[in-house]
Amino acid sequence: MRLKISFPIISLLYLAALAYQISVNCGLVIENRASTHGDLYGFALTTGLTFLMALQRRARNIIRLRQLLYFLCFFIYLAVIASLTADVDLISLFFSSYGIITWLLMGGGTALAIYAIERRVESVGKAAVRWQRVTFIFPLLMLGGTVFSLLGFTINPNMVESYQYAGSNATVLLFTCLVAASRWSSNGGGNIRFMLQVIGILVLGTSLSYMVGMMNSTSIVLVWLLLAAAYLRYAGSRLGYGSGAVLIVMVLFGAVLFFKADIFTEFLEKTRFRGIEGGNYNISSVSSRIDLLPTFFRQFKVAPLIGDYKAEVEAGFFPGDYVHSLPLSLLTHTGIIGFCLFSISLFNLLRRSKVAATINWMSFPRHAFWVLLLVACLTTFFNWLPLWFAIGYFLIREQYRQVSKEPERINESFSSARVT
Repeated sequence: MRLKISFPIISLLYLAALAYQISVNCGLVIENRASTHGDLYGFALTTGLTFLMALQRRARNIIRLRQLLYFLCFFIYLAVIASLTADVDLISLFFSSYGIITWLLMGGGTALAIYAIERRVESVGKAAVRWQRVTFIFPLLMLGGTVFSLLGFTINPNMVESYQYAGSNATVLLFTCLVAASRWSSNGGGNIRFMLQVIGILVLGTSLSYMVGMMNSTSIVLVWLLLAAAYLRYAGSRLGYGSGAVLIVMVLFGAVLFFKADIFTEFLEKTRFRGIEGGNYNISSVSSRIDLLPTFFRQFKVAPLIGDYKAEVEAGFFPGDYVHSLPLSLLTHTGIIGFCLFSISLFNLLRRSKVAATINWMSFPRHAFWVLLLVACLTTFFNWLPLWFAIGYFLIREQYRQVSKEPERINESFSSARVT
C-alpha cells in the first residue's frame, strides 16, 4: 500500500521542524553548550524537506536560477578569499548550523512551504475552510512554542555567551511567522479573526524579543520594532480605515501598559538598555559599534581590491573587531570585487516583474526584507544568518493569483511571477 502525503502537509511539517530547531538553538545558547548530533535533527529534516518540496514542484520552474547563479559566484569567490587569507573551515562557514548556505536553503524551503499552504487556503470548498483555521493558529503556535521554551530562562536569567546566535534565530522565526501570516490572510477570514491573529502575533513577538533581549541581544529589539511597525502598516491597509484605527488604538493601549509594567523596568535594569533608565541613553552595543567605525579605513587598506578574511587582525585589531555593517564588512573582508559581486546579486534578487509589482498583498514580505537589510547595514557582519535566510526566501519565485475564466475556480488558479 502506497503512502501518499499531500504537499501542504509536508509544508506544515517543514515549518514545525523549523520552529523546533530554532527553539533547540535558543536552548543551546541558554545552556552555554555546544550542539550534539541530537540537537541537529531539525536542520537535517528541514534540509531534506526543502529538496523534497523542490523536486515535487519542479525546481527549474520555481527557483530563480539566474539570481541563484549570481550568489553562487559570490560564494565561490568568498571561499577562495577565506581559504587564501585565513585559516577558515569552509564547511563551517557554509554548511554548519551557522553556515550561510544552510540558512539560505532553509529560507528557500520556507518560501515553498508558505506558497503551498497558501494555495490550499485560496482554494474552494470545505478543505479551504479547514486550512484557513489551520493558518490562523499555526503562526501563533510557532511563536508560542519558542516563547514557552524560554520561560524558564526569563524567570531565572543567567549570563549567556552566544546571545547573537539566539538573536539571529529569533529574527528568523519572527520573519517567517509574519510573512506566513500576511500571505495566508490575504484573502481569507473576516476582520475580527484577522485582528485577533494580529494581536496574538504582536503579543507573542514582543514576548520573544523580550526574552531574547534578556540574553543581552539588542539587535532583536531593533528588528522587532521595525518588523512590528511594517506588519501594523500591512494590517491597517488590509482592514481599512475603521477597523485599522481600532487595531492601532488597541496596540497603543497595550504598549502603554507594557511600558508601565514592572517587567519593562526589570528589562531595562538587566540588559544593555540600562542606560535608558539612567537617562544617559548610552547603549553599550551601539557605542561599541560606533567606536569600531573609524577602524574601517585601516581594515580596508589591508587588501582593498580582493579583501582579507582576517582584515581586522592584519590591521592590528583583535579578532572580531570588524566593522559591524553589511557593506563595510564586505569591503574589508571580500574587497571591492566581493562587494560588487554581492551588490549585483542583491540588485537582481530585488527586481520584480510588472505583474508582481501590481499586487499589494505581496508588499509585506518585501518590506520585511528591507527591514532585515537595513539592520544588516547598520549593525551586523555580512554573514548575518537572517539576511541569508531572507535571500533564500526570495530566490523562490513569488506566487500570485491568476484569475480564471471559470467563476468556480477563481481562487484556485495559481501561477508564478517570473522575474527575468
